[in-house]
Amino acid sequence: MNLSVLQGGFSTKIHLVTDGNGLPMAAVLTAGKRHESVFFTDVMDHVRVPRPTGRPKKRPEAARGGPSL
Repeated sequence: MNLSVLQGGFSTKIHLVTDGNGLPMAAVLTAGKRHESVFFTDVMDHVRVPRPTGRPKKRPEAARGGPSL
């Protein structure tokens, strides 16, 4: 079986958003040959921060990029 053609194979990237403590808030899987910056807004659209009342907050007050592994 060729793992490179399966989702989760050798050419898959995981784009992950975490909070300040490193806890995951959202994740998106993409093809490994696509650039990370293309999916920034897609990943951020999946973030939901619960609040005591009302709808969840969708946008952070600030965003910071980290090193790619």
